[in-house]
Amino acid sequence: MSSYPPVELARQISISDIPDDNKAKYYLQQMYEGNDELLWIMSIVSSFSTGHYDGPYLEFSEYIHRQWENIYKWATGVEPDKHVFNKSNRDLVRDAFLGMVVVSKWSQFKRVYRFDPELELSLGTVDEIKVPVKMLDNLPFNTLYLEFAPDGVFAPAFHGCFIMVTKYPDGLLFNIIRLTEDLRSMSGVGNFSVDWSDENPMITLKRDQINSKHDGDFILKGLHYDWEEFCFFALNALLYLCASNAEIRRVESDLKDKKGGKVKLSENLGIYECGYTFGEKIRLNRLQLESSGGSRSSSGARKSPRPHPVKASWQHYWKGSGENKERVLIFKEAYFTGGKVDVATISQVE
Repeated sequence: MSSYPPVELARQISISDIPDDNKAKYYLQQMYEGNDELLWIMSIVSSFSTGHYDGPYLEFSEYIHRQWENIYKWATGVEPDKHVFNKSNRDLVRDAFLGMVVVSKWSQFKRVYRFDPELELSLGTVDEIKVPVKMLDNLPFNTLYLEFAPDGVFAPAFHGCFIMVTKYPDGLLFNIIRLTEDLRSMSGVGNFSVDWSDENPMITLKRDQINSKHDGDFILKGLHYDWEEFCFFALNALLYLCASNAEIRRVESDLKDKKGGKVKLSENLGIYECGYTFGEKIRLNRLQLESSGGSRSSSGARKSPRPHPVKASWQHYWKGSGENKERVLIFKEAYFTGGKVDVATISQVE
């Protein structure tokens, strides 16, 4: 019986397992218990843990700077190649601590969301996000695990990812850990600006802004080539969980690994699948398209437009009135149009 990767990682890196006399435990416990200021300073302030930092939590910064080689060895199991605290080594050490906070936060409720491969693809077609940041208040927890579809976009390399969302003075912060089946991980940080002084703060971001060196709305750290694209997908995935028409249901059957073996689960683990009806309809539509080959007249001209994809997008509006007035978020999924194939739609799930 195999272990479930996020549960196994949580078993291996728990803050509670750190000895009480270890100075790092005090600060890790603070971040775990909600010290978001320390979390965002450690995540995005580049001078933190260097000899040049002179801000809040200076004692913790200096501790990391002094002990970085021991922390590196603890995190990787090997000695650092270069005994110089360069940017690469510094990021690894800080990500090790931040990763422990993220995984420990997830362990409180252990919620997993499994996206249908067609929903993954559909979310990946979104070009622009412009929604009220308040929509993210509908997230069930601020730390979740997204399990990638076995035949989806990301599964060949990763089993899934942890995502922790927190507010900081200039916007929202994402701490992300992508996890493989054999528990290797890639950590990184994404943050984007939000004007909290606005009466209705908005998340405003276009896909093509991510690669702009002059755009300050999306600042990312990470070594993987697709990191910026993945963070854009992760934001869309979280918004989907907040949408009024999201399809989400709990998985009650036994979980199996990629080889078909039964997976040992902890008692409080909750796994939910997302986009199940949408995925089935898209696969049915694709089969219809492949079997029909398009419709042509006797002269060889096509009777109807060639089926082509329409990209996914977000829509939000006010619903109700008076005290019952609320803003709802709707996911407009990607679909094929043209020909005689019905468009797949998602019905609201109560």
